[in-house]
Amino acid sequence: MTATSGWTSHGWWYGPDPEPVEDRPDEQAKCGGPAMCRTCKAESGQVVEPRIPEPAVRVTAYTVSCLPVDHVGYKKLSLTVSEYTPGLWAVTRNGFFYDQNENRYSESTVKADEEVARDVLFTLTSATTLAKRLAPNVKIGGRTVASALARAER
Repeated sequence: MTATSGWTSHGWWYGPDPEPVEDRPDEQAKCGGPAMCRTCKAESGQVVEPRIPEPAVRVTAYTVSCLPVDHVGYKKLSLTVSEYTPGLWAVTRNGFFYDQNENRYSESTVKADEEVARDVLFTLTSATTLAKRLAPNVKIGGRTVASALARAER
């Protein structure tokens, strides 16, 4: 591909040849020319990079707990409601998925068994409702939410 020279529609010179003094456009846009302007860059034959859109922010997980956020046991005695696939949410804790009957399933079981997957994936509303129902009864090593709260009050 041979490089050509010329003027952009915005009045900016491009190409390997020196900018001619004659036939200079009467006006020049304040766009910055081929180095900064998409139109000038395209007209000069340069590759125009695609515009990168603004980053999108999407909530895909919620923490559900009966403990205050600043409680030392908050993370360990909490459940997570997370989007497993678009539009389907799961209630999880320590890598296990919960169904409506409070049964726990490993992620490998959920991935391998479609019936189990149907039992542990919910709408956001249903998953949040289940997590709120389970949250008061979360235990770790025999320690309950109630005992964690009682210990914090001492």
